[in-house]
Amino acid sequence: MASNYTTNYQLNQWEPTDPVLRTDFNADNAKLDTALQNQADSLTTLTAAVSSNTSALSGKGNCQVYSTSYTGAGTSSCSVSLPGYPMFVMVSGGNHCLWGIRGSSFGLSFNQYGQGTNLSFSWSSKSVSWSAPSSDKDFSCNTLNTTYYVLALMQK
Repeated sequence: MASNYTTNYQLNQWEPTDPVLRTDFNADNAKLDTALQNQADSLTTLTAAVSSNTSALSGKGNCQVYSTSYTGAGTSSCSVSLPGYPMFVMVSGGNHCLWGIRGSSFGLSFNQYGQGTNLSFSWSSKSVSWSAPSSDKDFSCNTLNTTYYVLALMQK
């Protein structure tokens, strides 16, 4: 019989003077068999859960991400052409950031100081346009010779 055991599964660890018994090996094999079966069962359960979630998520890939950039023209309005039907747009550049969501005729623009204003938005099948009040022209993300970066989510 072994006088020492492994930490995790209490398997036999024989010292040179310990007698080696068949029953020790059988007990170790039973412990290993149980541990391996538990792992296999856990893997089966996990695989089924992943498979189930993959099926549920398969119809959720309904969005295409598109990015582009433009150089500001110095006016209080701007329009961006897109390769698809826009659902959301975010623009950032200079000291300003704006965003708009389809279904709304307004969006928001903010500067680096947290000041903001509402913008008027209009949406078409492959473009989005916005304009700022003339008194807040800088919020239009269209300052002359400034590079702006566009991130759009489009319907797939």
